[in-house]
Amino acid sequence: MNNIECFKKIYKQYYKSVVAYFAKRFDKNEAEDLAQTVFMKLWAYLPSLEFIKNEKSLVFKIAKNVLNDRLRKLQLQKSLEEMNIKETAETFDDITSVEMQDLLSTLNEADREAVTLKVYGWSSREIAKIQGVAPSTVRTRLSELKRKLKSQQ
Repeated sequence: MNNIECFKKIYKQYYKSVVAYFAKRFDKNEAEDLAQTVFMKLWAYLPSLEFIKNEKSLVFKIAKNVLNDRLRKLQLQKSLEEMNIKETAETFDDITSVEMQDLLSTLNEADREAVTLKVYGWSSREIAKIQGVAPSTVRTRLSELKRKLKSQQ
């Protein structure tokens, strides 16, 4: 049996089970989307499918990883939604919350997000990952914003 036939066999055998696995936590459409993601990731194993001893184990290991990725993404989205900039009543170094809110209102969305996340204790590396930039870019932005605020005082 060649690799493509092997993949088709695995897909046919486990697709419904994988959809059911995701359907326990998500609606039908999202469960099907996540199952497709599992099989797209399985496709990467195509060259070695003939040598895999336990297909079911591999399929569900991939499914578990896809589920964890999705849950992390949902948690991150929830966390970001809960962070309302107007509720940022803490201080940022020696800056009062009123000054902070005035500054935040003048910033672009990326800078506002970076400052807010930093206030909530996120590291530059974590912020960079969320924004898709280098950690040094985040540190530079935050330094420039501190300098800008101090010059306004």
